[in-house]
Amino acid sequence: MNNGYQGYQGFQGYGGSQGNWFTGQPGQFQQLPTMTPQQRMFQQQMMQGAGQGMDFYRGILSGDPTQLNMMTAPMMRQFERQVVPGIAGRFAGGNSMRGSAFQNALGRAGTDLQTNMAQIQANLMQGAAGGMTNMAGYGMQPSFQNMYRPQTPGFMDYAAQAGGQFAQGMGHGIGMGMFGV
Repeated sequence: MNNGYQGYQGFQGYGGSQGNWFTGQPGQFQQLPTMTPQQRMFQQQMMQGAGQGMDFYRGILSGDPTQLNMMTAPMMRQFERQVVPGIAGRFAGGNSMRGSAFQNALGRAGTDLQTNMAQIQANLMQGAAGGMTNMAGYGMQPSFQNMYRPQTPGFMDYAAQAGGQFAQGMGHGIGMGMFGV
């Protein structure tokens, strides 16, 4: 049935708590993403793999010899295969390998190795502490933020405001007329 008010059909379903152009939109809180979908997916993947990374860092920070040996094993192999034979080669011949110079050279090389390994352990511990802090900080980064969207006035709000101003103007005009001003 066409009664000439075709536009009226558009008003059906509007109103209620959602508001519309006629009554306005009420103020409301919304959660907005702080990351793109790709960033959220990366964050989730990081957190799924974080357990293994945290275990590695915990092992380093606890002074676990297994973790330290894993990092220093190449240095030990180089020391045993290259440094010691190199020192021995310099003192080869005669009884010079039994002398104090050979023992002192090996002692200095061993001390240097221990110093380097201690420095590596300190650097690993410092890096592990920073790595754990970074992982924890990234995992705690919020993926949403709350935002308040204020009320949006509708037609009725503007009409009421205009009607109030009109009435105020009329009252002012009538008052002026009554007092002859």
